[in-house]
Amino acid sequence: MTHNSRRHIILYLLLLLAVSAAAQVRSRLIPEALPQFFGSGGSNYSRRDPGTPSYDRNGLRINHYNGQHHLFGFWLEAAYNTYLTTQPNFSPKPGGMAFGGGITYEYQNNHFLVQTGAGLRYQQTANRIADTDFYDNTVTDAWGYPYSLHYEFYDRVDSTYNFSLNVPLLFGARFQGLYFLAGLKFNMHFNGGTFVRATGSTTGTYEQYLGLFEEMDNHGLRKDVPLERKSDMYIDLTPSILASLEIGYEWGKYAKEDNGFGSKRTALDFRFRLAVFSDITLFNIQHGKTKPSLLVPENYKWDFPAYQLNHALVSQDAKGHTAHNIFAGVKLTLLLGFKTKGKCVICSRKDLKLGL
Repeated sequence: MTHNSRRHIILYLLLLLAVSAAAQVRSRLIPEALPQFFGSGGSNYSRRDPGTPSYDRNGLRINHYNGQHHLFGFWLEAAYNTYLTTQPNFSPKPGGMAFGGGITYEYQNNHFLVQTGAGLRYQQTANRIADTDFYDNTVTDAWGYPYSLHYEFYDRVDSTYNFSLNVPLLFGARFQGLYFLAGLKFNMHFNGGTFVRATGSTTGTYEQYLGLFEEMDNHGLRKDVPLERKSDMYIDLTPSILASLEIGYEWGKYAKEDNGFGSKRTALDFRFRLAVFSDITLFNIQHGKTKPSLLVPENYKWDFPAYQLNHALVSQDAKGHTAHNIFAGVKLTLLLGFKTKGKCVICSRKDLKLGL
């Protein structure tokens, strides 16, 4: 064997050894690298996972919605609210409003959603009450002459306000940005009151004089007297249950950070939601209270400041009727996910042994 032949064999063996070593190192770095060895899968030194996620039109990485997510955040709401009741003398007045906010926790498994949390809600409502009048034929004046005393009350508005604590338990799903949540909210009123505003007039009729007497202060006859009564008692201080439905759209971002050699990817899940919602009490909030809607004390028939007026929903007029509180409005929600660690971008041998 000639000297040149031996040299060619040695060079051939060294070249074969180098190629074998390179392939072995390559296969350790990227097990799935053989089809991608010459760059078809990206950098020869970066790990590539099958099914690299794409972005949907909201900037959210589609496949990151698969699996389990734990999200925390807060929400704000504004709504119109009123009472739906079968009382014939009771009609809603425009202007009822509610505002609320709170914290929330949401668990997501693929497209399935479960949400809970705690929040505070303030609401105020106003309702018109039909005009009322009645007669008292047992009245005598200072000289002992009997007459018929006629009471009239009009322009009456009964209002309520209250603060409540609510805890939701909602279930739903998300599909390409659209989502819905439905379930129950457990509600507890802890502060509130009522206002009754009306105008009153009294007139008298003497049979012997065949005439109508009005605005005679010495006879207790007054016209267009403004009345206002306030009570610290709210309609219902017991717990109530509301059925809730929320439908909206979600925007978000799944942001990642690459920290260099041997590191793993970290991600922050950020989501913003805009929705419409509706809540309604499931059960009748009317408890058949026996308070009179209007009470004129026996010894103060001509004394308007002594007249007692109670909100229609806590009065005897509500017996045999039902009432439900309803809300409809808009809701903003901000959700943040935990920082999660994915697989390494540039893998060290230690990472590979751990399967990272």
